[in-house]
Amino acid sequence: MRTRNLLHVSLLLTGCTLAACGARTNVAATSNVTALYSHVWVTVQDIKVNTSASAAPGDSSWLDFPLTTPQTVDLATVANGGLAIFGSALKIPTGTYLQMQLLLADSSASLVTSAQTASLLFNDQVEYLDSTGAAVAAPLQLVHPEQGIVLSVKLTIPTNTKAALAALGTTAATTGSSSSINPTTGLPTTTPATTSATPTSCATTTTNTTTSTPITTTSANCSATRTTTFSVGIDFDAEHDLVPFTYSSQPGFILNPHLVAYDLSTAGTIQGAVNVSALTTSLTTASGNPNIEVSAETLSSDGTRHVIVKSTPLLTDGSFVLYPLTTNASSAGAATTTTYDLVIHGPLIDTVIIKSVPASVGAPAAATTVTLSNIALANSADYAVNVSTATPFTTAGALVQFYQTLPVSGEVPYVVARQTIDPFNNVFAGNFALSAGPLAVGAYSGGTVATAVTEAPSEGSGTYQVAAIAPNFNDGTFATKVSAPNPITATAVLFKLAPLGVATGSASTTLTAATAVAAPGKYNKGELILSQNGAMIAVTALDAVLNASSGAVTVQHVPAGTSSETLASGLYELSAWVWNSSNPSGTLHRQSSASSVDLRSGTKSDASITID
Repeated sequence: MRTRNLLHVSLLLTGCTLAACGARTNVAATSNVTALYSHVWVTVQDIKVNTSASAAPGDSSWLDFPLTTPQTVDLATVANGGLAIFGSALKIPTGTYLQMQLLLADSSASLVTSAQTASLLFNDQVEYLDSTGAAVAAPLQLVHPEQGIVLSVKLTIPTNTKAALAALGTTAATTGSSSSINPTTGLPTTTPATTSATPTSCATTTTNTTTSTPITTTSANCSATRTTTFSVGIDFDAEHDLVPFTYSSQPGFILNPHLVAYDLSTAGTIQGAVNVSALTTSLTTASGNPNIEVSAETLSSDGTRHVIVKSTPLLTDGSFVLYPLTTNASSAGAATTTTYDLVIHGPLIDTVIIKSVPASVGAPAAATTVTLSNIALANSADYAVNVSTATPFTTAGALVQFYQTLPVSGEVPYVVARQTIDPFNNVFAGNFALSAGPLAVGAYSGGTVATAVTEAPSEGSGTYQVAAIAPNFNDGTFATKVSAPNPITATAVLFKLAPLGVATGSASTTLTAATAVAAPGKYNKGELILSQNGAMIAVTALDAVLNASSGAVTVQHVPAGTSSETLASGLYELSAWVWNSSNPSGTLHRQSSASSVDLRSGTKSDASITID
């Protein structure tokens, strides 16, 4: 199974270490939110870290850094390289941390002050245009809010001696930028982050609890203190992780997070602008930007396809910023050139692929701008696709990707479009639009791109190979294709996807979960969600057991270990989502199991869920 670098809500950690006085860490957010959403708000209230890569969310080994005041961030305002600080000066002890846990305020909980200040209806909220063009605000639901979002990181807070040595001989130098959100305008205010040497004594400040007066104490061991800045970026792809779903004809949204860490001291930027003067596409999206994205792609680890490392929405003037990107630069400062292939895609344009575009090491403010002005986007027709309801796709949390291949020997498919699966209905929540046009292909060389050549992909103009990906499962094979109908009509082209195989090293098992319903008949619809680290793994219907006080349901095709081979990732959580179809939004109730489901060594016999 390939390793994926997902982006589009990036949580950035900037650690400032004092030579003998500990460390300070700031946490900020950056994102990719598609043009279809005007706002995507999340409210962070707690941050935890762990030195163990395998610690479970409820383990006592987590170091807890609750925010003094929960912070609400509009992710739509920090796309295209923007940053927004929501936690600062965390006193993380010296060490190397391999996991981080973020706890968000639940959308169903009472509004925190920061959400009230932003005039929100929910602590986590999505704003978009419905089919009539009316503005709608909806709650952004969390899969398992009690356990939060757990992600792998490698955050190293050095010893005091190492911090001092790292700072010797340095002067103030910009290594990145950070932003705070202006609560009046909702826009980020950006300030540079620096690495500096500070030849002053180390001081700590406490507060007199009686008089509320700050007390500053200088340590005798802190002479010649030097300050070093460390940065880690955690990317969150909102296009992937914001999942539309439907329950009893009511639209909803689930946050289904898959976060990956970056070392920002070596992160790079690709920024530039393409020519959009020929486009006639009306800007009818919620954000006002065209429904066009720019994706940085690289080869998968097995070399069979390209994978998206980061995407960002194209702005109305044709400009974009892709940041952060992994580069080959070392933390010691040795920079080597890292290139990505850019895919510029949207349903109403011919897809453009620009090969070998270099990433400039550094944050956008210090990065080089690539020259792409002679790349002119062209209009295209589009057509609708969806998963066939006759053969629904049952891998919850999956992302369906549409690929095209350059008609050159040795080329492998590029991701041109992608869409999430509605986990309750096993199809797309609404028909998805694909470009029916050809490809325009160019190569970046000598500081610019030669005129792009228009040609049909190997699959044919308007034809795509289709494959799905999902955590804990192997990537789907290229066994399905979709093609633009001739003539193009409003009717969606339907396709079938085979189930994904469980990841190599795991076994497929069936989980049986006992149900206890406090008020049989109160709810007549429901879904049982099996999740891991806040993300969905499998879903099964609860309808059949909601009229009885006790019963059982089964969850099929769950990745698990065996009695002879332990699966480290085989620890899961259970949540019940239930409602009454007569008033779905007014009766939706989410309830989590108090205990985890441990499938690390095979089938679990005592899984259960209670529904009040």
